[in-house]
Amino acid sequence: MIRLVIANWHKWLALLVSIQLLVWLLTGLYFNSLMNSADNVPTRQPVQHEGYLPGRELYPPQAIDAPPPVAVSIIWVLGAPYYQFEYNQPSHAYFPRQRRIFDATTGEPWQIGAEQVATIARQAYSGSATAGKPALLKPPIDDLPRQQNPLWQVRFADEFNTAVYLDALTGHVIRHTNDRQRLDDLMLTLHFMDYTGTGFFNHPLIVIFAIATSLLALSGGYLLISRSGPTGKQLASPCTLTVNFLSGAESASLQARADDTLFNALSRHGIHLPSECGGAGTCGKCRLQCTPDTPVTDIEQHHLNQQQLVRGIRLGCQQQVGACQQVELPRR
Repeated sequence: MIRLVIANWHKWLALLVSIQLLVWLLTGLYFNSLMNSADNVPTRQPVQHEGYLPGRELYPPQAIDAPPPVAVSIIWVLGAPYYQFEYNQPSHAYFPRQRRIFDATTGEPWQIGAEQVATIARQAYSGSATAGKPALLKPPIDDLPRQQNPLWQVRFADEFNTAVYLDALTGHVIRHTNDRQRLDDLMLTLHFMDYTGTGFFNHPLIVIFAIATSLLALSGGYLLISRSGPTGKQLASPCTLTVNFLSGAESASLQARADDTLFNALSRHGIHLPSECGGAGTCGKCRLQCTPDTPVTDIEQHHLNQQQLVRGIRLGCQQQVGACQQVELPRR
């Protein structure tokens, strides 16, 4: 019964692993032959924000009425300087960020508005398509599943459904994307199994898949060893297997190893028993007639009822030639 359980687990693990291996193959071929992210968004162009700082009188950042930040920097938005107070410094920009923006000339709190967002998005797009109305989105964002901060989105009515994403506070461009880039992103997600948008290769699903692959290898090794059966000198000796066909007087005498299974021995002589598992013991279809006193295995008890067992019905993948040297089969 343990072998049957392991065989069933092996079958499902093989299905799971083979599906992901196929996904890796297809996405790898895509990366090698079709993916070209550098040309995906030809309408992308840089935006010049910086202005001229020397000679400007700036408000001292220490005089701003705000909690002490971890770091202070000067940023530019459409030629105007602003202070960015950072209250955390995550390892990735798409992780939650705690910031406040102040006008560097007045010290007043500031946040970009929709009109300025539309201006920046238009400057970041070199095409002639019409821009949609800016929309302030909160996570989760379909095009940027890893992003954990609010973003402005401006869509353009071109053939590729281009969208420009901008920082919710500063209006700096975070990313351009379109249908071709979205396909690349999907392929990357499938290849790295990053369905939750962690942004890392070493995530829990990869670990689970590695464990499943290891279990597949171990269970396959166990089934291979268990199928080989005893290897003693007596069982390994050659013997004669007599095959009688129920629908006629025809019979055949076949030379086989005593330690081989009936399923394999018959297959080597061109007699193929019905099977969906190739002799692994999971389908229970390779039935044949042995003598009633032939020992019964746990797997046969699982697949056959008591009446069948009493009549001598057994599974070819479970019985060795040495234990059942005469079998009856339907005519080929």
